[in-house]
Amino acid sequence: MTNREIKANLVLAGVTHSEIARRAQVDISLVTRVIQYKRKNHKVRLTIARAIGKPWREIFIEPALKAA
Repeated sequence: MTNREIKANLVLAGVTHSEIARRAQVDISLVTRVIQYKRKNHKVRLTIARAIGKPWREIFIEPALKAA
């Protein structure tokens, strides 16, 4: 998914970035950077995946792998 698709899915699920941060016990800025593919954090990725209801590997596809 692109970062826009992740954000849209979170909105549809009714979950905010701050809620993801609270659940993962991390700073909200880390959540934003993970969604933007600027940082990798497995705990945040899992928390987002659970909120969206999809496997994290389906959500976080590395940009280089998308083109292949």
